[in-house]
Amino acid sequence: MHYLPSDLAKLLNVTTNTIRRYEASGFFESKRDSSNYRYYEDFDLNKAAMIGLYKKCGFSHTEINDMIENDNDEITKIYVNRFDELEKEMERLKRIKHWLKDNIELMNTIDKLRDSYTTMDCPQLKYMLYRKGDEILKDKKYLEKLKYFLYDIPEIQHITIFKKADLERGKIVRYSGWAMREIEMKKFNAEEFIQNESEFIETYKKQKCLYGTLEISSDDVYDESKAGEKLLTYYNKAKKYAMENNFVFGDNMTETIVSPLGNVTTYLMCIPIIENIWNLLTFWQKWFIIIK
Repeated sequence: MHYLPSDLAKLLNVTTNTIRRYEASGFFESKRDSSNYRYYEDFDLNKAAMIGLYKKCGFSHTEINDMIENDNDEITKIYVNRFDELEKEMERLKRIKHWLKDNIELMNTIDKLRDSYTTMDCPQLKYMLYRKGDEILKDKKYLEKLKYFLYDIPEIQHITIFKKADLERGKIVRYSGWAMREIEMKKFNAEEFIQNESEFIETYKKQKCLYGTLEISSDDVYDESKAGEKLLTYYNKAKKYAMENNFVFGDNMTETIVSPLGNVTTYLMCIPIIENIWNLLTFWQKWFIIIK
């Protein structure tokens, strides 16, 4: 059976240009009839259909060419290589899917938290800083280790730490870096790195925290004075809320960027809290007096 280029294109649901590209790539070769018209045979149709499938499966032109006129052992090796690539890609897409799911849940939580607070345990974090106040860390050995956090941990998050002592004095001093949740160390085979490089890595321990949100307009986010003023206002309001609910701030506050690309930048704020024992004692003393 002879097939004209247009016949082959229609049967394969491609353009004649695609057929020409296949031929130019050396995938198969047309023949000429007595009138010098190009035509293809049944096996060319089968070959072109299989090449189309290879393309859908992500095989490169080079890989397809390597399969042409090669033995089955070599073709199997190319199949196995593509299979391994797909396994890695599927794992990468799976991580992206989980990341998106987590962030959708986070965005929904942010909507509920707006102008309010909630208390819950924060996850333990492992982090490396790149900035301490006005100092940018430049040690070459340290920066090499920092690259691991930035490029090898898929679910890295940016974190800024504000020390309680600074905030209590009304000062905004940023300690910024990259963090990963400790529960993900095994997931990303990071335990050995964390253990071997412990001198470079700091820990933000799991503890009960007060969570809230801070929103700063895209105009003000670049103005350190305005952004700092809003942050201190948030801190003082959160402190008042904590005291009204028999809590005091226990440690440093953290700031995580949730959405930096909109007209408003949203931050998730986390402040460790502990029960205010003196308030509780005062409460029970008053209750005891009333009963007495």
